[in-house]
Amino acid sequence: MQLNLLQQRDAEQLLQFESANRAWFDQFIEDRGDWFYTREGMRAHIADFHEKYAAGSLYPCLVLDDDGHIVGRVNLRDIERQSGTARLGYRVAAHCAGRGVASAAVIQVLEIARVHLHLQQLIAHVSVENLASIRVLEKSGFARTGMRDRKSVVQGRALECHEYLYSFDA
Repeated sequence: MQLNLLQQRDAEQLLQFESANRAWFDQFIEDRGDWFYTREGMRAHIADFHEKYAAGSLYPCLVLDDDGHIVGRVNLRDIERQSGTARLGYRVAAHCAGRGVASAAVIQVLEIARVHLHLQQLIAHVSVENLASIRVLEKSGFARTGMRDRKSVVQGRALECHEYLYSFDA
């Protein structure tokens, strides 16, 4: 398994990945709407991510299996260089759930955050119902710090979310 920076050339494979896992992801994150699942929508999504990457506020990665197929995504968002913080987000394909893919991706992105981006802390939010993601964060060294002030809305339901923090040693 490896992480690759998201590129425009990944649009077709990413569209297939997102479309194949839409129902799975919609259980955990707010639906992105039908346009996202079009070639134009995917190209616009990647262009938006690259604009944020160029500005230094986002580090978007694809999680690839040994054959080069996309099996997940992991992103560092809202990167704040002055404070040394960012928000972590990730998801894996339904067929990879429970196989250590998310944990491996998180460990790799922690190294990127520390070595390449020189961040001090990462923040993650996870639904209290998403036990698998809670395990991934806790196994990776994140500590629960409380509840998220703003609830996430998924399929019309407001979800309570834990906030987790990872601090890099000085």
